[in-house]
Amino acid sequence: MPAPIFVYGVLLVSVIELLKPKPVDYNEISPNHARLVLEPLERGFGYTLGVGLSGILLKALPGTAVDAFTIAGVKDINSHKADMIDSVFEVVMNLKTLAISTNEPLSEPVWVSIDRHGEGEVHVSDIICANENISFVNPEARICTLKAKASLSMKIRITSGHGYVMATSDKHYPAESDEVILIDANYCPIRRYVYEVESARVEQRTDLDRLVIDLETDGTITPEVALMTASSKICDSMVNIVNKEEISERVLTPASPPMPDPILMQLVDDLELTVRSA
Repeated sequence: MPAPIFVYGVLLVSVIELLKPKPVDYNEISPNHARLVLEPLERGFGYTLGVGLSGILLKALPGTAVDAFTIAGVKDINSHKADMIDSVFEVVMNLKTLAISTNEPLSEPVWVSIDRHGEGEVHVSDIICANENISFVNPEARICTLKAKASLSMKIRITSGHGYVMATSDKHYPAESDEVILIDANYCPIRRYVYEVESARVEQRTDLDRLVIDLETDGTITPEVALMTASSKICDSMVNIVNKEEISERVLTPASPPMPDPILMQLVDDLELTVRSA
């Protein structure tokens, strides 16, 4: 470790050594909402970490979501069901906001169903699901509202993935039949991510950064676990770029001398030179 520098009795950090942030200041506002302060950081590192974490949190974290559904008597998203107060488009928006948790990511699509008769609101708790791997964070979330003497026969398809996959994307699971209505799938478990870079100071240095992160999830994962997972993915990506074992082997293994040209190894007598050249 480089030795510290003393200037007029003041201890300064070596200009060669980069500052590392102190223990994280983590403030849990609610089970799904937290605020993180990371300091001190070298100038520019605040934006580097803030942008890097945003890419992982919003695009790379795995999740589970609804990506298709069927309703008896409904052909597409623009259709109208007479005995339902909500439009089909409103039902779609409600399905896209459902927070679904799984013990293990789903390897293939899973269908669940709703069968309701009579007037009243239809909630997530009305979903019939035989798969023990699937659970819903908010059973009281509303899906739609039925009129008097109404009947609802609905099937919902649940899949696992990451990021936001549009219904028209090649990454989206296809429809098994013409009755299946595809919708955009929002697999991201992060509902809100905001970061801010402020100025920080350590002793005589005033050109440092402080990274403040405000993170809110949908309840399927805690903010702390989300941050730890995103940080781990960033580190894993860097390890894949540079293989430490290969570098160590190249450093410890001496380079072998190059092999000479076989022509230069021939005897002079075999070259059929003239007497003067020989």
